[in-house]
Amino acid sequence: MMVDSVGTRSRWAAVGATSLLMLGAGGVLTSSAAGSSNASSFVPITPCRLIDTRPAPETVGPRSIPIGVDDTFVVQVTGSNGNCVIPATATAVSANVTVIFPTASSFLTVFPSDKPRPLTANLNWVANQAPTPNAVTAALSADGKVSLYNLSGTVNVTVDVVGFYEPATSGPAGPVNRISDAQIAVLAWYQDPGRAQTVALPAGTSSSYAVAFDGTSIWTANYSTANVSRINPATGAGTNFALPAGAAGPQGIAFDGTNLWTANYDTNNVTRINPTTGAGTNFALPAGASSPYGVAFDGTNIWTANSFSANVTRINPSTGAGTNFALPAGAAGPLALAFDGANIWTANVDSANVTRINPTTGGGTNFALPGGATGPAAIAFDGTSIWTANSATANVTRINPTTGAGTNFALPAGATGARGIAFDGSNVWTANTGTNNASRIDPATGAGTNVPLPAAGLPIGVAFDGTNIWIVDSGVARVSKLLP
Repeated sequence: MMVDSVGTRSRWAAVGATSLLMLGAGGVLTSSAAGSSNASSFVPITPCRLIDTRPAPETVGPRSIPIGVDDTFVVQVTGSNGNCVIPATATAVSANVTVIFPTASSFLTVFPSDKPRPLTANLNWVANQAPTPNAVTAALSADGKVSLYNLSGTVNVTVDVVGFYEPATSGPAGPVNRISDAQIAVLAWYQDPGRAQTVALPAGTSSSYAVAFDGTSIWTANYSTANVSRINPATGAGTNFALPAGAAGPQGIAFDGTNLWTANYDTNNVTRINPTTGAGTNFALPAGASSPYGVAFDGTNIWTANSFSANVTRINPSTGAGTNFALPAGAAGPLALAFDGANIWTANVDSANVTRINPTTGGGTNFALPGGATGPAAIAFDGTSIWTANSATANVTRINPTTGAGTNFALPAGATGARGIAFDGSNVWTANTGTNNASRIDPATGAGTNVPLPAAGLPIGVAFDGTNIWIVDSGVARVSKLLP
């Protein structure tokens, strides 16, 4: 049985071809919505939630019902709205926009409310897709509003503002300040959202195997210390939260739109964690489920991959009640999970195959990886294909989710031991434990490029926050932020 890997839930967010802001001469931002080339500078803020359309107690802002069919929701941005205070001088905002519980395949377009809706999308999804974030920069109307348009079905939306643009006083010839004057005064360039960084996890963490994003913060599951760490992606500041008594060995972590969940390898249970308070509740897996490793959310239920019992467990996120489903004969060592909008998939490290599981019936079908691919330790969905990171053969496999047919792509020279995999809306990324680097892979061609990481590490888990790729290091208590 191979260990030290993580099931990574993919997040698909295909971005439309037309943006609402463009880059002008000298790198300054200009607003196309205003029909001119007025230079703007970016002001980062502590992320705040502008809206959350889910019913109480989740509601933030004026709407507590989903956005409906062919529906446009107009949101006041400037002023005091939701949990945000945005000045009237703001001309645009940068935000993480997340769609939750979609009932049909559709798309979301964010645009200034005094302009015609563009024929592009900021996010795309399929029915019942897991919560999906994307980074969106949207110009505001003259009165400080944006519109959110949904084509089909219903969908809940959260908008977390991370900064705003305002007219620059220096004109287009000057440099763009992506951090505040106060940050510049103390030379806090490490807080620049446009730069890569490495962040040490708080003291008291060890053997961090998995990483996830909750729409606001980065989270790591810390195996040896039975805790989780919440990281502010803008500042790198971190806080540890101990798992409740009776939970040990968290290997996987995932977000269900409301709470974080860890799969606790050593205690055969899961922990549901409030992302605001860090308070946790344990739920035992049913008898017959052993050594849960990966965890994922399918839009309705939480799932665990139980590495020693060759089965998966479906868990009601409200009650914690679980049901086991055996994998088909020939599947062994399920480590990681992904959801493709219709089915749950497992990466089976001991049998060189994947299993597609009907989330309603639990029925499964195995698909062998092509020759030359062994040790699938992580799995992700890119909106079209399933991908596995094959830890034993220095390659990845792209799988047709309908037929199960697979194609192998070798990692770039100098990359081995891929243990984590994720999709950023454009590229597939792997965390390569064997060579202490990451690989960025074109999903259409399979061509890849290696990205170096700090020395002396064992990168293992990957997550995307809508702007940056985050890689957690199991050998050193740190996470690295990479620029896609």
